[in-house]
Amino acid sequence: MLRDATQSALFEMLANDGVDYDYNKAENLLRIKESGSRIIFRPVDDFERLRGTNLAWFGLDEMTYTPEAAWLRLEGRLRDPSAVELCGFGVWTPKGYDWVYQKFIADPIAGYAAIIAKPFENQFLLDKVPDFYDRLRNSYDETFYQQEVLGQYLSMIEPI
Repeated sequence: MLRDATQSALFEMLANDGVDYDYNKAENLLRIKESGSRIIFRPVDDFERLRGTNLAWFGLDEMTYTPEAAWLRLEGRLRDPSAVELCGFGVWTPKGYDWVYQKFIADPIAGYAAIIAKPFENQFLLDKVPDFYDRLRNSYDETFYQQEVLGQYLSMIEPI
């Protein structure tokens, strides 16, 4: 998911915005030439390997598929002395009443916030595929549609 979704989307955005960067594939490290900022891409499955770095920020994609311990390790790495502001963020699709729900929705920790995106607000997608959400409604069962498209928190067993 890291290489196929997150990295490819970032590289495309940087190219579209004319941002000059170097990418070291062996180290999985991107450096923005103008600012010298570095983005280190790491999977979080083996979260103990996240120790030791000093970060100004981190971001997690599909956080509901990430162990909470990975978030906690990364949060402890937010200590770059050169950073103007320290920040951790994540994006996710609801997947039941898991740790993400508890930490960000049900009982948010001081300093945490959740921005809930509304269904159907992805105008970029709808401009290209106007019936995208209708197609999903026809393909998914109603409960899966409510979770995956409408972003509702449900207790459910995922379809096979």
